[in-house]
Amino acid sequence: MNAIGPPGPRPSTTRRGRALLARGALAAATAAAATAAAATAAAASGAVPASADAPASGPPPARAYTCERTYTGAKGKGWGYGACVASPGLPRRGRVDGVFLIRSRVPADPAFRCAESTEENFPSGEAELPDRVVGFRCAPDTA
Repeated sequence: MNAIGPPGPRPSTTRRGRALLARGALAAATAAAATAAAATAAAASGAVPASADAPASGPPPARAYTCERTYTGAKGKGWGYGACVASPGLPRRGRVDGVFLIRSRVPADPAFRCAESTEENFPSGEAELPDRVVGFRCAPDTA
């Protein structure tokens, strides 16, 4: 394993890998557009308050990175790589602070819940989107 990503060739360097990454990015964009359209339709019908000040129902949205693939690294690290996208509020580049999730678009891949660092001034992870995200104190996420 090298210091910046998974072992072996990066998915974006092979023809098949580029095709898979493009398909994943298209699927993510399509899903985001469908979600936005559904929310707009619900607000227009009066089923959901359109005001930003309206009380939220249910748990707050998860702080998550979703990548093409994920894998378990050494010493509690969780890795996501390939066409990664961040939920609102998470950085696209640089240090990641606080609790966050790393998910894969492949159902068989592991998902991770990465914890906040106990060391002062040490991040919970690092992001370099869309290429990769790494969490330093991660455990399997079973939710």
